[in-house]
Amino acid sequence: MRRRFPPAGNGRGFTLIEVLVALAILLAGVVAIVQLFPVSLRAHTDAALKGTAALLAHEKVEEIRRDRDRQSRIIQEIENRHAPTDPIVWPLDERLTYSYSGESLFSSNDTPGDPRDDVNVARVIVRLAQDFDPDQRVVYELRFDR
Repeated sequence: MRRRFPPAGNGRGFTLIEVLVALAILLAGVVAIVQLFPVSLRAHTDAALKGTAALLAHEKVEEIRRDRDRQSRIIQEIENRHAPTDPIVWPLDERLTYSYSGESLFSSNDTPGDPRDDVNVARVIVRLAQDFDPDQRVVYELRFDR
């Protein structure tokens, strides 16, 4: 007995063109996802670093408030500084350093009505360590009062 094969073009399969178009669409989607992955990873890393920097700044402010004397001389000395103190590497994350200043490093101009750049306000400034970033980019700046 002889076997009979169904006639070609009966709609039960895919043509080579259809397969190639489907693969091209799939490949475009995969490439888009792969390109977003490094951006997402970088954003996550930056957010984690800023969170750590905020923790460090708040920790240093609380240490100063805890150790101040009745005349708040430590805070007054920081307020009067026009240049930041030498950066100190934070032992819990050696990528970060902290220093103190009475002026903002984000903005050198005192804009009226904007308290962020006021002069003679004590600040903890958190920067990237020189070994990690030669420019020592400022990551976080926290103002605090007496």
